[in-house]
Amino acid sequence: HPDCVVEFQHAPMCDREGKWVWCHWVESGHWSGESLGVTPGYTVLDVGGHTRFLLEEDDDRGGDGSYKIAKQVVYRTFSDWELSL
Repeated sequence: HPDCVVEFQHAPMCDREGKWVWCHWVESGHWSGESLGVTPGYTVLDVGGHTRFLLEEDDDRGGDGSYKIAKQVVYRTFSDWELSL
């Protein structure tokens, strides 16, 4: 979907303990190309949701203060294209 744009609906933020990062986002555009063998319907893509990331210190980096994503949770709506799969 070449004209799709994903934008933050709200800026990413951490929870009170600083372990989870929350990102609220929206995706907009048009279903304009064949995807996974499904013919495009040229419908509007209007998808929204939020993604959570649980961060942990990355011990493999020698204690340089780097973090890695330990878990990811996504809540979202679906487009017509996804519902047709």
